[in-house]
Amino acid sequence: MKKSYMMIIMISILFGVKLIYSNSAESIIKEYYKVIDSQQDVGKYNKLVIEDERLKNLEGIPDIVEKRDILELKKLNVNEHPLLEKELNYKYADEKDNVRYYMIKYDIKFKENVATPVDSGIYYEVITVVKRKNKWLVTTDIRKASFHNDKLTIDS
Repeated sequence: MKKSYMMIIMISILFGVKLIYSNSAESIIKEYYKVIDSQQDVGKYNKLVIEDERLKNLEGIPDIVEKRDILELKKLNVNEHPLLEKELNYKYADEKDNVRYYMIKYDIKFKENVATPVDSGIYYEVITVVKRKNKWLVTTDIRKASFHNDKLTIDS
């Protein structure tokens, strides 16, 4: 009898941990990149982005990615990046506690024989997530970034 209760408790804990992780900002960001790269599920895309940026279809997003490996995903301290601090105070003044910025480093390989804005390789971006109705959602206001002398530089 005790083993049954222990098993139920363990399953409940595992389910709870999975539920918490699946709603984390990091998991939402990773899922967002998978969805835009696969070009298959507009419904899933719309569940990952804020309401104002939802789409009827994915035709506006070019299908050019063969593979993308996320190498690093790191929450940024807004106080260390004046551009982000300014945006937070201006654009998100009423919801500062519900906004996070992440640096994402990825290795991308584009499909053969398609026009691409850049070559395949390693790139950095800064992505914004906003918490709405207890769920982190991506904004499509994604900035390019780079590293110079071990310091992240965010393009405006």
